[in-house]
Amino acid sequence: MNMTKRILVSAICCVPLGLAGCAEDHHHEHVRREQVVVVEDAPPPVRREVIPVAPSREHIWVDGHWVRRGHGWEWEPGYYVVRPRPRAEWEPGHWAHDRGGYVYVDGHWR
Repeated sequence: MNMTKRILVSAICCVPLGLAGCAEDHHHEHVRREQVVVVEDAPPPVRREVIPVAPSREHIWVDGHWVRRGHGWEWEPGYYVVRPRPRAEWEPGHWAHDRGGYVYVDGHWR
């Protein structure tokens, strides 16, 4: 195993997202696989996305983010989702420097 470019991926669990109100058909609507990914090189700068008009007042925008695939980075675009409860707020996901590399901290509702 090449330690300079190690990627540790371990599937933790599958959690249904319940995104029936998404404006577009995204793979996020079906199943979300939470993973721990540790990489040594930092992700590229966050892309600025053009945020379309919300489908309704109940929808909230979830920003896109970089995903490590193989030896490269791919942009996962943002999408709209309906809040799970009226006062819920979205805590965005982000890449954090940790464990000798960068770890993706998944977004979540609070």
